[in-house]
Amino acid sequence: MSEENSPSQDESNEAEHNEKLNQDRVLVSNEDEYIKNLMEDVVLLSEYAIGSKEKVIECQEIHELILKYEKRKLTDTEINRLATIRCEMAVALEDVTIESLRSTTSIFKRPKKAWKMVLWMFYGNFSLAGWYLIGLSLVTCCYLGAIAQSSIVENTLKLSKDVPLAAVSKEVFEKELKEIKNLEKQRLIFIFALPYLYGGLGSCFYLMLITGKRLRNRTFNPRRFPEHFSRLILGSLSGGIIILFIKEADGVGVSEAALGFLGGYSIDFFIQTLDRVIAALLPKT
Repeated sequence: MSEENSPSQDESNEAEHNEKLNQDRVLVSNEDEYIKNLMEDVVLLSEYAIGSKEKVIECQEIHELILKYEKRKLTDTEINRLATIRCEMAVALEDVTIESLRSTTSIFKRPKKAWKMVLWMFYGNFSLAGWYLIGLSLVTCCYLGAIAQSSIVENTLKLSKDVPLAAVSKEVFEKELKEIKNLEKQRLIFIFALPYLYGGLGSCFYLMLITGKRLRNRTFNPRRFPEHFSRLILGSLSGGIIILFIKEADGVGVSEAALGFLGGYSIDFFIQTLDRVIAALLPKT
């Protein structure tokens, strides 16, 4: 004779059933997300291949798979085929990767409404690489601003010293003298910092050139951000350090500002300069 289930057992069975349903929903959701990302990658790679006239794979097959995906009729075999297509195209395109295509694609799709189009032109039309290039431009402007400020301080100081102060009152004289002392302090700071500023400017110039090139070629990889940051710091340092070792390049007299800019733009130039200095100091064996 079978015993009836107690209320506690019924509640336990119901809880297990609900937990299983939740797990199934999570699995289905994860599978849908995987297929969606897979399809987006294939579409992104195929659009680039078509735009660059790279014959990587038959477009008809991809088109048929896209139609089946939209109708939610993809079989497991077709999903595996999609994964294979993605791998084949990624290998065939070499330097252009899924990550680089995503970072060089507009953030939002082009809207149809006119008022949204204005916002899209100023924000959504730019890709991640485009916004990074804008950020580099702002950093470059900061370096240029600091360099311009040093020139303003230098010229203001010259003009202040040329103005005769004998005929002015004591209060005006003390005020002008205080301003001249402040300008002298700023001038000393800029004398020390100027080569480093030019080094940073040269480094920004180099980074903007390669970023623009990679943006056009769709090969910009956001994983290079730390490398670019270290390149900016290293360029600034090399611009200031290089003037300690040379005053002319290959017999041609150049200013400290030019040397600083070259040191920041080309790390190879800085390394070659260090190698020449080391070769001159160390005895030949």
